[in-house]
Amino acid sequence: MAEAKLIDDENGDTLWQDALAKEMYKVGVAFKILDNDKAMPVGYKRSSGHIVWDIKMDFTQKARWVKDGHRTPDLDDSKYAGVVSRESVRIMLTYAAVHAIPVLAADIRNAYLQAPTSEKHYIICGKEFGLENEGKRAVIVRALYGGKAAGRDFWHHLRSCMGHLGFKSKAGDPDVWMRPSTRDNGLITYEYVLLYTDDCLVVADKAESILKDEPEMSDLSAEISEFSGTLTGPLFSLGYWKTNLKLNIKNLKIN
Repeated sequence: MAEAKLIDDENGDTLWQDALAKEMYKVGVAFKILDNDKAMPVGYKRSSGHIVWDIKMDFTQKARWVKDGHRTPDLDDSKYAGVVSRESVRIMLTYAAVHAIPVLAADIRNAYLQAPTSEKHYIICGKEFGLENEGKRAVIVRALYGGKAAGRDFWHHLRSCMGHLGFKSKAGDPDVWMRPSTRDNGLITYEYVLLYTDDCLVVADKAESILKDEPEMSDLSAEISEFSGTLTGPLFSLGYWKTNLKLNIKNLKIN
């Protein structure tokens, strides 16, 4: 953090500090900060985290608060999280092209933060959490990048969302989801959603409404690109953001 501020001072801007403030604003939903007189829940063990600094493809600064999962004990159960197979993607793209069905690809921003965590860890807040929170204990309540169970927790959470939307998982590929639908010409068909961690491919006549209007999916932050039925390339990009943040970092200070 000190080095990031030093670079900003040398450049005469606050780009790295702004990147950190943006990250802490978004990741705040993953922590429940405890008052000093409040007891720690039973069974929780101390963990830690660090900040990864990077420059994105559009040359903007990016900061990411990452949990130190490599310092936590191995899980007693499986941490498996599946992804859709290449064969399923090829089949669905062919199906969409043959029947002129729209295809939308979406990336879920801050995906793991949408899911509750199954691990029991807490941290001691550093300067990045703001002067009012520095030194306090914070229980981790959401899946975080770097956590050993984060991928699995998000996978189960997303599967729960799909079930609430009326989609059913295919036995041959558990990350291909489908539900009955009716086309404008009265033909009975299916809507498909293919899941690959935080990326999804929607094959449906009303593909955009599935991501934008459905309550479960609109609660997820998604960046959507639409493709024509002939799969010739992206036509436009939309962005959606909706979350419930609890962390106030108005007093963020980097020394």
